[in-house]
Amino acid sequence: MRKQPRKPRAHKQQAAPARKRVRADTTPGKLARKQARADNKVARRRAKAANRADKANKAAKKQQPIPSFLGPNATGTDSLELAERQLTLLVRTTAMLAQENTREAPLDRSSYLLLCTLDKKGPSTISTLAAELCLAASTVTRQVATMCAAGLVSSAAHPNDRRARVITMESHGKELFVAERKRRRGVLRAITGSWTDDECEQLAELLSRLNTSLGQLFEGAPLAYEL
Repeated sequence: MRKQPRKPRAHKQQAAPARKRVRADTTPGKLARKQARADNKVARRRAKAANRADKANKAAKKQQPIPSFLGPNATGTDSLELAERQLTLLVRTTAMLAQENTREAPLDRSSYLLLCTLDKKGPSTISTLAAELCLAASTVTRQVATMCAAGLVSSAAHPNDRRARVITMESHGKELFVAERKRRRGVLRAITGSWTDDECEQLAELLSRLNTSLGQLFEGAPLAYEL
């Protein structure tokens, strides 16, 4: 028997491009799915990295020390938020009352505080008044000059220091100071008329502590007078 002649190699070479075309037709779909899987992996990695960074930031914030002048409750508690709101309302209300009572008050606030200091400490120098009221010496000097012109206080040379001046309350200043103190205490009594003695005492204590903390914040020691 005669053997069948072998097919020429050219036939294989012609058939190969056909198989390649079939594979080429399916390649775009495979590449798209592969790219989608890669994109998903990248997205998951980024999400995990962002989550780790967020946790690290929260941990760092918890470890940050609270400034000492803010006190032990400076952590955003409900009580602190309530106090902040109440202080804001208090400042607004006192500003409104001050506008209404300006005509009735025999003394302005600055003069009243200076006379309060002189009433408690007696004749004092400018530097002493400035330290007690947590004000600059230049500010106190201007206020004292205005009060001297109004006859509320007098200024004399210090017996032991020629550069210093001793400020003394005059009788006219004493008279107006007593009248203003009486008016202020009357307003406070009207506000706290329904309060008990213990509540008024607690208010005075907390206000004194608040002024002390504010003085520490501004590196001073503001005076706290009994009303």
